[in-house]
Amino acid sequence: MAQKVVLKIMTMTDDRTKQKAIEAAADIYGVDSIAADMKDQKLTVIGKMDQWRW
Repeated sequence: MAQKVVLKIMTMTDDRTKQKAIEAAADIYGVDSIAADMKDQKLTVIGKMDQWRW
């Protein structure tokens, strides 16, 4: 079952930090989609992520 995780990223204030956050989330095994909201500084990650598998 897919999980939805919303992360508050306080340092996501410009396009460079947004791209770094997206790239870091994309490296996690099982991530299906990533959405970034610059206004609220939130990163939404959806997928079958395993917290014990890196």
